[in-house]
Amino acid sequence: MQKKNFIGPALCFFIVMALCNPVKSYGSSVVGDVNDNGKVGLEEAIYALQVAAGMSPSSILDSSAEPHRAAWGTYSYSPGILDGEFVFSTFVFNGPEIGTFSLHDVSISSTQLVLPDGIWNREAGVPGDIIGRWERTDSNNNHFTLTCASNGSFLYTAKGDMYLEVFNVPVSTKTIDGQFNDWNKSEELNLYDSQSDCGSAPGRTIEKVSIAQDDQYIYVKMVLNGPYDSSFYPKFGQMVHIRVAPPPALGLNAHCGLSSPVGGENTGVAAFGSGDTAHPPDNRHLLECRVNKCLAQQWKNTNGAFRLWVDQDNPSVCRSTSNLPIINFDFSMCD
Repeated sequence: MQKKNFIGPALCFFIVMALCNPVKSYGSSVVGDVNDNGKVGLEEAIYALQVAAGMSPSSILDSSAEPHRAAWGTYSYSPGILDGEFVFSTFVFNGPEIGTFSLHDVSISSTQLVLPDGIWNREAGVPGDIIGRWERTDSNNNHFTLTCASNGSFLYTAKGDMYLEVFNVPVSTKTIDGQFNDWNKSEELNLYDSQSDCGSAPGRTIEKVSIAQDDQYIYVKMVLNGPYDSSFYPKFGQMVHIRVAPPPALGLNAHCGLSSPVGGENTGVAAFGSGDTAHPPDNRHLLECRVNKCLAQQWKNTNGAFRLWVDQDNPSVCRSTSNLPIINFDFSMCD
C-alpha cells in the first residue's frame, strides 16, 4: 500500500482550488471568497476540500455547522487498515498531533465507519469505500466530522469544548485600587474565537483577562481595547456572570456584581484606571473587580466553557465576545 504525499497533490489541491478561482463566490466581490470577509483564507481552503468530497454549498455555508477547529492531511485505505498523516491543524488544545498514524481493525459499511475512537456515521455510501462525509458525537456532546475526498485528502473538524484547555485558578489576594501592580502573567487566560460587531470603537472589546481567587473572593482583571465606554458593561462568566459597571461621567464609583442571585449586581468592588498623573498615562483601558466567591457557586463543577463579552445589557447596539477555557474554581470553603 502506497502512502500519498500530502505536501504535493493534496495541499496543492485545496490551496489551488481556494486561491485560484474554482470556488464560487457567494455575494463577495473577491473571487473565491465564500464567507464574504473580503479575503481568501482558511475557510476557503476548507470549503474547497469539502466541495471535492461532495458536500453541497448550502450545508457548507450553514453557520450552525461551522467547526471550532479543523485539521487536514492525506490518507490511504486498504481493507481493515487506515493509514494517514495530519499535516496542518487549527486546534489549540487536545487536537490531533501533526504526523503519521496507522489505524487497524477498521470496517466500513454503507452507513458506518468503525474506528478505534468509536463509530462514525454517514447517510449512504458503498461498503468498503471511505469516501464521503462521516459524523460522530461523543458522550460530552462534542461533534466531529471526517470528510474523505477521492484524491486521498481528508478534513477533520471538531465542535465543542473538547479543544479547550482547563484553567485552574491561581490563589492570590488582590487589592482593588486601580493600580494593577499585583497581577501576574500566570493568571492570564487564553482567549479564542473572538468576535465583535462594535468595530474598533474604544472600550467595547476585551483584549485580555486574568483571574485569581482566595478563600473569600474571585478577582478579575480585564484589558479593554481603549479607555472605558461608560455606556457599555464588560462581563465574564456563563449564564451567571460578573457585570462590571464603569464610572459614568457624573462621577459615581465603578462597581461590579453577579447577575444571580437577585441583589448580587452591586455586591462587588471594581476599579478602573484613572489616567491621572499618579498612574501610567494610558491605564483607563484597565479594570479590576472582586466578587464574593460563595455567591458564584453555580460555577462549581461546571463543564461548560466561560466567555467574555461587552454590551449594553439588552438591547445593545453592538456586542463583542471571546471564548475562554474551562475554568476550575475552588468552592470547598463555601460548602
